[in-house]
Amino acid sequence: MVIRYHSEAPVNEGVVQPKIFIGRLIHSKSLNDLEIIPRAAIGVTPNGTIAFVDSKPATASQLQTRYAHEGFAHAQVTTLTKSQFLFPGLIDTHLHAPQWPNLALGMEGTLREWCENYTDPMEASYSSTSKAQRVYADVTKTTLALGSTTVAYNSSIHAEATNILADCALAAGQRAIVGKMCITVGSTHGNWEESAEVSLADSEKSVKYIRSIDPEGRLVHPCVQPRGGPYCPPELMRGLGEQCEKYRTYVQAHMCETQSDIGKL
Repeated sequence: MVIRYHSEAPVNEGVVQPKIFIGRLIHSKSLNDLEIIPRAAIGVTPNGTIAFVDSKPATASQLQTRYAHEGFAHAQVTTLTKSQFLFPGLIDTHLHAPQWPNLALGMEGTLREWCENYTDPMEASYSSTSKAQRVYADVTKTTLALGSTTVAYNSSIHAEATNILADCALAAGQRAIVGKMCITVGSTHGNWEESAEVSLADSEKSVKYIRSIDPEGRLVHPCVQPRGGPYCPPELMRGLGEQCEKYRTYVQAHMCETQSDIGKL
């Protein structure tokens, strides 16, 4: 069960209203301390904020009365079955959104062979914004349904497609870190940019766009995203570092994933 965040949802909107969930609650209080509450209640506001956690819930109507002063007098109440439980959303720290159609393909080769035969041609195809819309709507919807409420997405070299990925995450109500992939050397099948200047300009374009659709950073955050050292010459890495400082963004990058990568540095 995924509780989605709706940043613009008014409290009095008919479809979106406060919710109370009653059932087993499982969460980690620390790295070594797992807490299981057999029966608890969680109150969630229309914008997705948890207003209360009650470890000794009563009936649904009593909970509505108890938390009426916080806006839950007419909250929608959901009681979980014995086989269900509530737990914090999963955090996926590394997901290549353009490679979504390649799931389970190319496992027979090395990482470099997989990049050349599967990754590069697939990522290059996101010059098509219609494909980006179709794939990215599916990846955000599916990962959220599977419990990943926060995802750090790797995108492709295309600014417009990257912006679509940010749009899809925001529309789905998923927290996301999104950035345009930067590649000028070392790639195949046309999956590279013509210069560091073009790469930096498109990266900045996406950073500004993502900031514009979620100015407060409630859900979607921009990042600068060099593919890795072997793919980004010094002037590109320097420029991305300057963008990071200027816009106070996150950074995503690949380190030395293989022996061949280490040899190129």
